Amino acid sequence: MRSQSHAWSAIPSTFLIHNLAGFKIVEPGATKVRLKLRITDFDYEIKVPTVQSVITVRCENGSMYYKVPQGVEVMTELIVLGDFGFDDLNFV
Repeated sequence: MRSQSHAWSAIPSTFLIHNLAGFKIVEPGATKVRLKLRITDFDYEIKVPTVQSVITVRCENGSMYYKVPQGVEVMTELIVLGDFGFDDLNFV
């Protein structure tokens, strides 16, 4: 269950973390994560704190970069701007 009354559950941060970076913890302790990276026509950088350390996702000039702590397995999927539609977003 998600609370709308807490800052970490606010819509802008939730939207950025889950929809732009496509961040999802796959295994407990964030030892395995999924990043569904979206290339956009604007630059962005998202930092997600985990129990391991901070995971950084950055889109700059149409290129994607990510940095994860050592020992964290990453599954990635790349979505280009043409594939980025509003029906693919989760506005929960």
